[in-house]
Amino acid sequence: MAWATAFERCPLPQLFEQHREAINVLRQELGDAFEDASLLRYVLSYENHPDQALQAARKALEWRQDHKDLVEAAKQRKPPPGLTMQELCCLQTLLLTSFHGATNFGDPLLIIRVGLSNQTAVLDMMGEEKVELWVNYLNECSFQYCEAATRKMSYFVKHIGLQDLSGMGMMPDRRFFRILGRVSKTNEWLRPQLLGRVVI
Repeated sequence: MAWATAFERCPLPQLFEQHREAINVLRQELGDAFEDASLLRYVLSYENHPDQALQAARKALEWRQDHKDLVEAAKQRKPPPGLTMQELCCLQTLLLTSFHGATNFGDPLLIIRVGLSNQTAVLDMMGEEKVELWVNYLNECSFQYCEAATRKMSYFVKHIGLQDLSGMGMMPDRRFFRILGRVSKTNEWLRPQLLGRVVI
């Protein structure tokens, strides 16, 4: 496991030693497309299923090739391609999501204030595709940060999500939760071992 507990992290060298054979199997198929720490993410997420790990890694490579502009924007913390300034203002005004520092271990904290957001308004104005692009971009920002911090710290730094439901009505917009579900499924093969925990 990447984390022994939330307060105890397994050093990367120890994990490399434990999973060297599985990492090498992926390395033989994928060449130098991934660093060892990135391959380890797939090994841990698809433990005892090397074929699934390889399929997921190849799918991720293809996605990153097709979305170079979004990946680069996330690395540089620039606005993602495909959204106008007006749409970005709409998202930042009506969909209250923001990174708020990091834990003592370096894990970034993303807060989604569901109860104080107007998901219906933003979805009606922009549609699910563009809102999903924004949520996916936020996850890519977190992943790029976690990748860099993991190399620096020599243990897995992970994303912490806080969904603040304070003030939420009885009938939240289900479209928004469908988006969160789809992005979560995407993270499984695109950003394995990204999520540390979700707090509601």
